[in-house]
Amino acid sequence: MFCPNSECSHKTFSERFDFVNPKGKKTKRLVDRILIASTKLSSVSASALLKEGAIQVSKSSICDLLKKMPALVDKFSIINICVDDFAFRKRYNYGTVMVDLDTHRIIDIIDSRETKQVEEWLKSHPNLKVISRDGAQTYA
Repeated sequence: MFCPNSECSHKTFSERFDFVNPKGKKTKRLVDRILIASTKLSSVSASALLKEGAIQVSKSSICDLLKKMPALVDKFSIINICVDDFAFRKRYNYGTVMVDLDTHRIIDIIDSRETKQVEEWLKSHPNLKVISRDGAQTYA
C-alpha cells in the first residue's frame, strides 16, 4: 500500500497479521509444517515430500529454518551422537551438525567445522558415551 499524502513520513505501509511474522514470507502454520517434516526426515527428503503437497521449499531453506528453530532438546541428556558436516553455502561456508543417534534429531549446529571448536563442544558435554563421526580428516 502506498500513502498518497506528501506530508506523510511513511511512503509505504502494510497491515500486520498474527499468523505471519513482520516481513515474513511464510505463515507460521507453513513453517511449523516444514519443521515437523524436516525433523523426521533429511532436508532433501522433506523437500521432496512437501513438494508433493504443493509446498515449494528447497533443502537450503529448510536448513535455514532449522538453524532458527529454538532448542527443544536437553543436550545434557543425550548419550549417543553423530557428528557430521554440512554446507551453509556450498564451497564457501561449512558447519558441523550434532545429531542424536537414537531419535535422529538435530541437537546442535556449530558455525564451523574446525577441529578446535568441535573438540570444545564435545568436551562441554561429558554425558556422551557413543560418538559416531564423519569420515573426514577434520573429525579424526
